[in-house]
Amino acid sequence: MSKNTGNKKKITVWDILFWLALMVMIVCAGVLIWKYLGYKKGQDIYKQMGQDYIVAPSKDAQKQQGIKFDFEKIQKDNPNIIAWVQIESLGIDYPVMHTDNNDYYLYRLPNGEYNASGSLFLDYNNEDFEDLHTLVYGHNMRDGSMLAGILKYLNKEFYDENGGKIILHTKEGVWKYELVAIAQVPPDSFVYTLGFSENEEYTKFLQQLKENSAYETGIELQPQDKLMTLSTCTRDGKNRVVLSAVRTDY
Repeated sequence: MSKNTGNKKKITVWDILFWLALMVMIVCAGVLIWKYLGYKKGQDIYKQMGQDYIVAPSKDAQKQQGIKFDFEKIQKDNPNIIAWVQIESLGIDYPVMHTDNNDYYLYRLPNGEYNASGSLFLDYNNEDFEDLHTLVYGHNMRDGSMLAGILKYLNKEFYDENGGKIILHTKEGVWKYELVAIAQVPPDSFVYTLGFSENEEYTKFLQQLKENSAYETGIELQPQDKLMTLSTCTRDGKNRVVLSAVRTDY
């Protein structure tokens, strides 16, 4: 009697590799979907916050003065929101957080919920935006959100076409800033120096800042000028892109 070998298929090394590759693809797709949903959730929350804190239509006088956000309501809900920054050319429209360290808001939304987008936050060494030099940090997100857009300003053509205006809303008022320098720098760059007074050291800092810029904007700096620097990572995470802007009249 002959043996019945049936229709069993022999599993080859190539079959195993195929299924392993398929599993890896499924896992990777799942991770990407998870990241996308996280990014979207963060941006949805920020968008809703912007709508919740817009000055009520009845406050026409405030709107005429450029006041857009109701900081009384904002800080009643979340006292860690110290400002709101807008860069129309980049679609940046976010609250700025402030606490006693530079770690908490790296991966937390303003409500404290964990999210890869994190929040924009003022360096804890700064008291507020009245310091001569203030630092605001934010992630360079792959979906283009948070501070990813400032990398566009490394291209002078983008600056020439869009200008470099930044609007900062605080409980004290609304401030206009103009870009004066943009550069890619190492994490230990002089740009991260804080605690200046109106003295020769600050004057040298301002000069070095302009000399280190990717291009000249034509704006002259004075020893009493208040400067705000926005900082984000490069794609490889090894360096930083820093955009510095000077406060001007609104």
